[in-house]
Amino acid sequence: MTDESKPIAPKSQSEDSQDSTTLSENDDDSKEVISQEIKFAGPIPPPGLLEAYEKVLEGSADRILKRAESQTAHRQSMEQQSLSLEKQRLSNSHSEVRMGQISGLIIGVVAIGSALYAALNGAEIYGGFIGTTSIIGLVSAFIYGSKRKQKNHQE
Repeated sequence: MTDESKPIAPKSQSEDSQDSTTLSENDDDSKEVISQEIKFAGPIPPPGLLEAYEKVLEGSADRILKRAESQTAHRQSMEQQSLSLEKQRLSNSHSEVRMGQISGLIIGVVAIGSALYAALNGAEIYGGFIGTTSIIGLVSAFIYGSKRKQKNHQE
């Protein structure tokens, strides 16, 4: 049995002096401890570490690579869905804006036409009131929409 494999037990005085002699004789045989730390980023470890996994458990390297491929495919699928939803949202937004513009045009034309009809048929005050309010409404909607668009661009 070597000194390293001896069970730990209380030492007597004679053993202490003997050990110190042994230590002083072994001072020239100093040992150097080298430590290595391996870090990697990403789903796949470096080839040396992948080989070590394979030595410990056969097939583990293949499992690690399949997991990384699966994660990549999932991430790409999620990004594709996100892009698709964003495109759909933008398309819906453009449709809503276009529908609002068409509705505003129809309301404006009908209001101004009604004001003109009322003014030409003897109700100038009502015609003027309808025409003025419709133009003020359209202009204020345009200004409000422009300010809202600027605010959204700033965010």
